[in-house]
Amino acid sequence: MTDQPLRNILHSPKASGWLIKWAIELGEFDIKYKPRTAIKPQALADFVVEYTINDQEVGGQEIVTPEEGEKEKDEETTLKEYWVLHFDGASKIKSSGAGLVLQNPDGFMIEYALKLDFPTTNYEAEYEALIAGLGLARVVRAKNLKVSEDSRLVVAQVNGEFESKDETMAKYLRVVKGILTQFDEWYVEHVPREKNTTADALSQFASSEVENYPRSIYFQVLKTPTIHVINLIAPVGVAS
Repeated sequence: MTDQPLRNILHSPKASGWLIKWAIELGEFDIKYKPRTAIKPQALADFVVEYTINDQEVGGQEIVTPEEGEKEKDEETTLKEYWVLHFDGASKIKSSGAGLVLQNPDGFMIEYALKLDFPTTNYEAEYEALIAGLGLARVVRAKNLKVSEDSRLVVAQVNGEFESKDETMAKYLRVVKGILTQFDEWYVEHVPREKNTTADALSQFASSEVENYPRSIYFQVLKTPTIHVINLIAPVGVAS
């Protein structure tokens, strides 16, 4: 709870230096920013009544009988486990960058930042991030993949809703669709920008002039567009 615009400051496209580093470090936590307001007496009373622990709860968690626990466990095992990929790209006058976050079904995250050392548009930078993320997902042998991004255009092109008339974008799209066929199941969805903040921070960091980067992320410089590289199976920097 805060009366300061912390989220807007940390994830601003104009952020640089230490602000980007803080955005990356804090990105591993599930932080929700809400405006701090005064608590009225009646609201506080309602809160106490609503969240009072009853006889069926201990420590705020409902007691589950062994039979119920086994039933829930069986239901969970029937659900398919999906890896989750968030990606984003940033194109600036001096340099461009791509960022991605790959999370396994247990919640463990791999953060990857790519500095694109060649001229690129913002959408091309996003495709570079997507291709690197898909390649990384293949390396860790993910079978089912959920891909999330805040660019409606890229999501619509991958889902076949929009056609790519630009030749370069069409090449990127063919590469992406080729890699996606190697997963058992996958789907790509559009998410609001506030749900893609870590990938966005990584792309902003990679496109900045900051030399020192957090050790918790993988960082690499890409000299050539992926569509010009023969080996498109492995992600950047990973041998097939």
